[in-house]
Formats: sequence, structure tokens, C-alpha cells
Amino acid sequence: MAADPKSLRAWHRLFGLLLTDFFTDSPFTVEIERDWSQQQQLLDVVILRRGRGRMAISLPDGLENLVSHNLITFKSHHETLDAWALKELIGHYVAYRKLVSRKPSELLPEDRFRLYAVCARFPNNLSRQVAWQERQPGVYDCQWGTDLVRIVVAGQLPRDERNAPLHLFSASPQLIGFGPSAYQQHSNNTSRLLGQLFERFGGEGLAISTM
Repeated sequence: MAADPKSLRAWHRLFGLLLTDFFTDSPFTVEIERDWSQQQQLLDVVILRRGRGRMAISLPDGLENLVSHNLITFKSHHETLDAWALKELIGHYVAYRKLVSRKPSELLPEDRFRLYAVCARFPNNLSRQVAWQERQPGVYDCQWGTDLVRIVVAGQLPRDERNAPLHLFSASPQLIGFGPSAYQQHSNNTSRLLGQLFERFGGEGLAISTM
């Protein structure tokens, strides 16, 4: 049975809030569900570099090389990352690049933008339809025309503290259980956020370990 749209929206918002917390007090800031079109089309997350300096903590696998503008589409355990999702991501990128540039004839360089898709489980169908290369466990590069999309499969990432933020959104009960114990709080909102996550996991029948 298909998941309720309100439930899917809630998962996407929780994902954005978790990244907002993770990047607290860093050179990056996170924008959630920005609408870049006349007809509402929401981009899940944009991670923007707002200052100089390096991250004081390790980034999750697949997100190590953030640039000025990092556009992310997210698919929860209810959803499948498919070709249409990537088409939407590319469309968001085109509109976004125009809007943040001075004018259409002077677009910001392409190397200031990166495209990411974070998903709970491996997209089997998509991996057979497009050029696909594994970079490391849980991290893949997908060639979409002239654009490269970094795919991060939360459920395949190594069980390590640096990956704890994404473990919380994996389809693996073992990783979901590991995430809260390994994730370090960055703002006062984290406890409430993790509570919302646990409530959703419990309500949808995902077993949670507190090991």
C-alpha cells in the first residue's frame, strides 16, 4: 500500500531538519523544501557554503566534497529512487542555477554545484537503466547526460559514527538503532527531532535497537 503523502512529506522534513542540526556552527547552512518555480516544485534540501573554513567533524560517506551549492533529493524507506526523481533533480538544478546567478547570460560556473540523491535502500531498477559506478560501500556515481549525480544509499553505509546522521534514515533496523547512540547533538533541537523519528519508526513497524 502506498504511503500517505503527508507521511512522506514528514519524512522529507525530518531529513532536512537532521541535516540542519548536523551543519550547525559550520561554514555551511541548510535550506529545506525551497520552491524555485512558479508552479510549486519543492527541492528537498540545499546545503550552502556561507563562510570560509573546514568542517570540524567528519562528513558522512558520499558527502565529503561539498561545494558552494549542494542540491539533494531524498527518498525514504517508503519511496524508490527512480529516473523521474533524477529528472526532477536536474530540473531543480537548472532553475536554481539561473536564480542564484547574476543574470541568465552570466551563470555561475558548473563546478560550484553538486547534485546528490540520498535514499534509504538501493535503487535496483535505476542502477540497471543508467551509467552507474560504485565509489565505496553505499556510495555511487550516476551519469545522467552531462551531469553527475552522487547516490548515497543510507542502508548500505558502513556502521561508523560519521555515517550516523544517514543511518537514522536507512531501511535497516540495525543501523537505525546504531544511529541515535552514535550521533552527536549539535543544537538544542536534536532531542525533539530524534523523538519524532522514533515515533515514526515505531508507528510504521520498524524495529529499533538501542544498543
